[in-house]
Amino acid sequence: MKTRRFIISAIALICTMGGAWASSIPGTLPGLFTINVSGEKVVFSQGNLQYQASTNTWRFAEHQYDYIGNVDGNTSPSSSQAEWIDYFNWGTSGYNHGANCYQPWSTSTSRSDYYAYGSNSKNLYDAKDDGTMRGQADWGYNAISNGGNAENIGWRTLTKEEWAYIINSRSGDYRYAKGTVHNKNGFIIFPDGFTLPEGISITNANTSDAGYTSYSDDDWAALETNGCVFLPATGMRNRTSVYETGSVGNYWSSSYMNNDRVYNIRFDGSSLKIENDGDRQNGFPVRLVKASLDQDNGGYYLIGCVQDWKDFATLVETTPMANAKMTADIDLSTDVTMVGTESIPYQGTFDGQGHKLTVNWSVNGGGNGVAPFRYVSGATIQKLHVDGNISATGSEQRGAASIAAFSKGSTTTTISECWGAVSLTCYDTMGGLFSVAYETSTVNITDCLFSGTINPTHSGQGFCAGFASQAMKDGSNVPTINITRGLYLGKYTGSTENCYNFVRMDRPDWFGTHTITDCYYKDAYGTAQGTQVSSEELADGTVTNGLNNGRTGDEAPWIQDPVTNLPMLKSFVSKNSGISTGFIPIENGKLEMENEANGWYSISGQKLKGKPAAKGIYIRKGKKVIIN
Repeated sequence: MKTRRFIISAIALICTMGGAWASSIPGTLPGLFTINVSGEKVVFSQGNLQYQASTNTWRFAEHQYDYIGNVDGNTSPSSSQAEWIDYFNWGTSGYNHGANCYQPWSTSTSRSDYYAYGSNSKNLYDAKDDGTMRGQADWGYNAISNGGNAENIGWRTLTKEEWAYIINSRSGDYRYAKGTVHNKNGFIIFPDGFTLPEGISITNANTSDAGYTSYSDDDWAALETNGCVFLPATGMRNRTSVYETGSVGNYWSSSYMNNDRVYNIRFDGSSLKIENDGDRQNGFPVRLVKASLDQDNGGYYLIGCVQDWKDFATLVETTPMANAKMTADIDLSTDVTMVGTESIPYQGTFDGQGHKLTVNWSVNGGGNGVAPFRYVSGATIQKLHVDGNISATGSEQRGAASIAAFSKGSTTTTISECWGAVSLTCYDTMGGLFSVAYETSTVNITDCLFSGTINPTHSGQGFCAGFASQAMKDGSNVPTINITRGLYLGKYTGSTENCYNFVRMDRPDWFGTHTITDCYYKDAYGTAQGTQVSSEELADGTVTNGLNNGRTGDEAPWIQDPVTNLPMLKSFVSKNSGISTGFIPIENGKLEMENEANGWYSISGQKLKGKPAAKGIYIRKGKKVIIN
């Protein structure tokens, strides 16, 4: 089992028990739960949802076993009461999403008053017919005071299929059991990979007709620490009457069933119904979930699929310093999910580990800035290859890039050992890797390659550059862009006016500080910068040696790609490139020469076909040989 570490309020919490982790997401419990065959995981909220009308405040119960039950606030809810409530008719999120009764205190007995988005055939996670208000019928759309206190940050109600998968389809000896915790009957759900704590026995696991088994407070503390979820048997409300408190539990799903009913789970001391048909006008409790991600021992979130990328983007909205690693190539296709916003820029470390992120984005409007990382501030992005197409077609839309669009603040962002190969189309103000630095931010771009295309649609001026568009000065705010050891093999279409092959720096009154050090290019489009090199120099190792700049062995990030015979960052050389002689693929994409007695190699380590005819320095039998 992997140990996962999270940092909360600068305190590192390390959790080594099976199936549990210490979450940095406010209001969550420490268990991970797989919800479908795709492997998506969620965490549960710390308790049932509660609402106070007088202050329009939502919160989670302090403990999992807490509930309000049969008291005045629940039996006669109103729009002005100070008492908290925790029974809710279906879809009563408080947003006017189209239902006749959408208020949390609604008690109408007419089922049709609770149609999500005004339709009898919509789920809570749907939208109105015109596509607006998506997800706003779900209680999780609200700002929850002890759950991040921000609107629409990923809290939601499980679908009926997800409830069913959690309860019936996950692997392992323990999925669920009925129990009595802190003198409250309820339903225990065990997390993925659950390991039974020493001294505790579960006699009714995965048994739907079993009764409630009692656990001491100490036993429950051990189970909860190990990731278990407890749903108390709160009973239900119908209009202003409360029934079955303490003996029966009903929890909403987000899935509709028919005109009258929607799905919920129901349990008591002798039965369990996973796809129960609940009347829309009943008041049931709500337990929310939030998407989660695995972490490694160092606290890095592991990004290995499209859903992981989307979950990470959502996480950054509340945890902007979250660190992450890609564990596989990911094809986002047309799913335009960007990390970091203007108000909450990304501030962590993202390690692509040599993997490729493919995009095929067409964005019409929605503001400036289109890149996998939309806004950054003090971030580190490394060893990431981004390929595909980005087209920002809105009127005068600006700021497209392969890696990151904008930086802000007074911090230093580093983009290192990254490869941008995206075809970029935008009005103007594009950079192959990065677009615009604002305020007093610094962006250092080191050991990077751009081999994509830049296509400005503005017919007069490009305002573009092969690596970074510009550092935009604003009064006394002077940003900085430093480009070191870069290779530009890209192409440019359209007007070359105000276009540079590394960074735009023609207007010192407009722009901040720019430096270009040890950079190379094959073809210049617009104003040339750096050192121009020939095809021969790209192929014979001259450029690779220049980019490594004296670094050797593990310290040298560049290598001559054995497939293209061009300089390439080691991180992206395929371990399965089909090379039969000359190079041995090993871990991390590094290549080693074979100890072959009669082999000839270029100075950068490329196996040659026999003795070279051209003058130069070569390697044979492990020694340098000069051919005049």
